[in-house]
Formats: sequence, structure tokens, C-alpha cells
Amino acid sequence: MRGILFLAVITLGYTACQSEYESPLDEEAYGYSYFPLSVGQSLTYLVDSIRFDYVGNSFQQDSSSFFLREDYVEKLKNQQGEDLYRIVRYKSRSLEGPWEVLDVVSEYRTLNQAFRTENNQKFNVLIFPPKVGQTWDGNAFINQDVEVFVKGERIKMFQYWAYEILPMAVPNAMIDEGAYQDLLIVQQADDENAFDLRRSHEYRAKGVGVVYRERWILESACKFLGTPEVCIDRNWPEKAGRGFIVREKLVAQQ
Repeated sequence: MRGILFLAVITLGYTACQSEYESPLDEEAYGYSYFPLSVGQSLTYLVDSIRFDYVGNSFQQDSSSFFLREDYVEKLKNQQGEDLYRIVRYKSRSLEGPWEVLDVVSEYRTLNQAFRTENNQKFNVLIFPPKVGQTWDGNAFINQDVEVFVKGERIKMFQYWAYEILPMAVPNAMIDEGAYQDLLIVQQADDENAFDLRRSHEYRAKGVGVVYRERWILESACKFLGTPEVCIDRNWPEKAGRGFIVREKLVAQQ
């Protein structure tokens, strides 16, 4: 009996030592490579945006483009003891610079969730392992009535969001799919009615993270004017009187 007990103690000790040095998880199977985290990585995006307004009885819009670079500069510990990565974002009119600091965001990962905090809003951007058809509340930490300002006007950006992993069924002309392995589509919002449109999608690639992001956050002019005839024979985005469309495409990485 003592021999059996002694063997059990040795086995438990070996298991404990093994778990100390080796992760019992298959990181590839869990899909962690869709949300890579390491100090020194850098992602640069070309950002194209259109902002909408309704002024002087006319629909107006203006466009702008710039480059956005995200540098993972530091690994810290959050209050739960998890590795948190501090990311400095830079903005430039040219890939060659000069670059100016825009803001600081952060990311961290748990066993089955990935989080990103930007502009003091915490997003649950991904779940593990990711599977087509899975849904979750990615904005659980965000008040859906929070208002953002676009051209001086308020809009409730986070209303009607619902996260889901979609099948890679329809090619996206903005992405060179042959350049990436196993693209993953995360739908963050896809809700439309006569007055509001909320559409947001992220395309993620293994070993890279987000390679393309597109968001349509729009409110029709007839909603706040109270005159439905203003929007007759107009579809999105032609009837938008507030909001924006933004597209971010990965153009460089290291």
C-alpha cells in the first residue's frame, strides 16, 4: 500500500513539474494566433473615413485619409495578474512620417476571451476557440447609450451591436485573401432600420490580428429633423445626416 502511495506522489509531482513548464493548451487549436500579443510588434493601417452631416437643407460629407500605426511597446500586469500590453498609436499623412502620438490603448487575453480598451471603452473583441456561428456580448462593459461626437453632432455609436463569427463566404475586395492564412470574420454589428445603421466587421489573420476593419455608424437626417420626406428615394448612406464610415486596411507590419 505504501508503494502505491509513493508512486502516486511521484506521479503527481511529475505532473506538477510538467505543467509548470508546458502549457496544457494547444494554442493553435484555441485560435490564439488570431490575437497575437508581443512587445515589438507593429501594425500600420491606411485609414479612409467619410463623415456625414446635414446643414442648410442639404446633405453633406467630407473625406479624409491618414496612416495609423500601432506599436506594442510594453507588457504589464493588470489587476487580475494577467499580461496586459500597452499599445501606442501614431498618426501620419505619409508612411514615411513624421508620426505624431494619437493615443494609448491596451489589449490582454484570458483563457477564452480577448479584450481591447480604447477611448476608455473595453471591448471583448474575440472568444476562444473561435467557431463559425458563435455569438457573444462583446460590448458588455460599454453603455450602449454612450454618445460620440462626429462633426459636432452626437450619435449613439454602440446601439444595436451583437457579435458573431461569420463564415468566410463572400470575398472582400479590400483584402488580398491570398496574402493571409485562414481569415476569420468577426461581425460586431449589422443592424439596419429606417433611421439608424450600425455595421462593423473585423477581418483577422493568423499571426497578424486585424488586417481589415470597416464600420458604418449612421443616422438618417429624417430622424432628427422629424421630416420623413427628406429621406424619400434615398438609401444608405445617401440619407445619412450624422455619423461616419471608416475603413482600416493593413499596409505594413513587423
